[in-house]
Amino acid sequence: MAPENNRREASRDEAAVNGGFVPETTQTSSAQTARIFDTLLSSIVDLVYIFGRDGRFLYANKRLLDLLGITLGEIVGKNFHDLPYPPELAHRLQQQIEQVVRTKQIVRDETPFQSPTGVDGVYEYIFTPVLDSRGEVDVVAGSTRDITERKQAEDQERARLTNIFEQAPAFMSVTRGASHIFEMVNPPYYQLIGHRDIIGRSVADAIPEVVEQGFITLLDQVYRTGEPYVGKDVPIQFQTTPDGPLEERFVDFTYQPLRDADGLITGILAFGIDLTERRRLETERETLLGETQRRNQREALLYQIGQAIRATDDSDEVQAQAVALLGEALGLDLCHAATFDPARDAWHVAPDWHRPDLPSLAGDYPMSVWRALSEEVVLREGTAVFPDVMAASPPLSSDTRALFARMNVRAYVIVPSHDASGIP
Repeated sequence: MAPENNRREASRDEAAVNGGFVPETTQTSSAQTARIFDTLLSSIVDLVYIFGRDGRFLYANKRLLDLLGITLGEIVGKNFHDLPYPPELAHRLQQQIEQVVRTKQIVRDETPFQSPTGVDGVYEYIFTPVLDSRGEVDVVAGSTRDITERKQAEDQERARLTNIFEQAPAFMSVTRGASHIFEMVNPPYYQLIGHRDIIGRSVADAIPEVVEQGFITLLDQVYRTGEPYVGKDVPIQFQTTPDGPLEERFVDFTYQPLRDADGLITGILAFGIDLTERRRLETERETLLGETQRRNQREALLYQIGQAIRATDDSDEVQAQAVALLGEALGLDLCHAATFDPARDAWHVAPDWHRPDLPSLAGDYPMSVWRALSEEVVLREGTAVFPDVMAASPPLSSDTRALFARMNVRAYVIVPSHDASGIP
């Protein structure tokens, strides 16, 4: 194609985009061209019109004239303020025409409108600049489409989704903007955070206790990157009552970015499940299982000791069997029985059970060697627990500490036994 033809085609395409009309011949009369132009534009379902730079109508097709209930002669030369439009809408439309003339940019918008003929609807419109040969705005072309049915369908779909949102068993919320302003929240979400006024407020302002827990940082990350965030069994604390303590909850949740028609992120959908009650039940179950297991172990140990008692009349053998069974059942490193006589400063250790790799403790000791384990502890305080024998208070004797050190013993428990008269 020759360069001149290229320029002609480009000029025709540009004119078509800008709402112009490029005739192939000048043989057609102006009146006939006008009739063709009007017939063509009046045969389409959209409202089509042209404004001068001053915002006054130069042309309107039959669809718009019928909607307003006027003739072409009654609309030409007038602006929106002169026609049956609500004052606020007329002001907005005139400003938008001025914006097109000033910026040379297309304006798109939509508005509800009730015509003088009683037709209610929602209309989507576009104002487009038509440029002259110098690149200046010559006229403004406009078209309007009735989108009432589409909006009604969107409203019905929105109502359906809102109902699902409200009825969903999962907690859900929708925030808008980079500040994460609450737009929608369903009942389970209110139940999770404690009922408080949060709609129209930022997450940081409405639920300040989550700021230090890192959740605003997560929201910022999702909004910035567009990547969803999924959390599993995450602990989170809420102040569910004013001035009350923080209460820990456990949740599975997802932060899902929301996008507009152009793909730009506009907000975040948060949804998830409160696992707190399930965690409580699991903890109770584990506790019960642990108690049952310990009870079974205790009963098994007592049964074994009972079997040992029935197998012999020798009290020393019964005691030795009991010490061994107790050490094995509790997973101890060593276990022994000891008798003492404070009057004679005597402490006799026997029988004795221990791991094969450890030395025996069996033998006779002066009570002074076991000072912290002797009469003061056993007689006056009952069971004595030493989580760290090297840091016992009062301190063990140096001989006792040396003995435990040789055996690598760090913790020690003493349970007193009593004779028939109740004396240890």
